[in-house]
Amino acid sequence: MVIFCLQALLAAPRLSSTADEPIHLMAGYSYWQTRDFGLNPEHPPLAKLLAALPLLAIGPDFDASDKTWKTGIESAAAADFLYRNNADRLLFWGRVPLILLAALGGLVTFLWARDLFGPAAGMVAGTCACRTELSRVEEPHHGPQLTYGLRERGLSQRGRVLEPSHRNLHDSG
Repeated sequence: MVIFCLQALLAAPRLSSTADEPIHLMAGYSYWQTRDFGLNPEHPPLAKLLAALPLLAIGPDFDASDKTWKTGIESAAAADFLYRNNADRLLFWGRVPLILLAALGGLVTFLWARDLFGPAAGMVAGTCACRTELSRVEEPHHGPQLTYGLRERGLSQRGRVLEPSHRNLHDSG
């Protein structure tokens, strides 16, 4: 898990944003600032709130009275928010909580398998979980971006490691 975190944290600043990453980050920050969950309602807010948590300390420029915000056009508002501030800094710190969440998923997998089948199985399951995450970091379009894939793989894919089938083994890398 330490290797996963190191690789993901070292890769995060070198990766450009995905199409929806600025929207998720800006939506999460807006939730904290306005308590209005109307922006980007098609996804649950927890991951966006977690990703935007470090931005509360950074304090980026955010104006809820801005024209792009009031129109509700997510992509325009997000681009304005991200690039009016230091985009690289916001993206990096927005990715850190989701990287840690994915590592937590690997730890949960290790502990669960260890309790069920012993220490060796825990090591295998934890290694497989982190290997799955590391392979995603190595792929340019699946890096540690602030997308729901990283959050979902962080906890929900753990069942794939612990209850493998032919399809799941193929999908997990």
